[in-house]
Amino acid sequence: MLYTEIFPGTTLKRSNKGVTTMPHYYMFHKPFGCVTARRDDRYPTVMDYFEELQNDRLSPVGRLDRETTGLLLITDDGIFNQKLTHPSYLSLIHISEPHET
Repeated sequence: MLYTEIFPGTTLKRSNKGVTTMPHYYMFHKPFGCVTARRDDRYPTVMDYFEELQNDRLSPVGRLDRETTGLLLITDDGIFNQKLTHPSYLSLIHISEPHET
């Protein structure tokens, strides 16, 4: 298995039409040759690895090129996804330089 669920036991809850739902967050190590898409006719997609979860709301946060390997977040939390990827939220994201020890 190439993905790991993160934030286990979180108390964050969203209400959707009176039904309490817990968003899901996964860290996925994207392999070489896999495309960051929901569907593709020529190449395997990152979402192919999540078919067994039967969650149609899952989507990748951002993109990595087909030839690139590395960490990719997968979530069904659309608001979280948008805040991390949409340029209008750039001022909310703080990236700090690593400190020398």
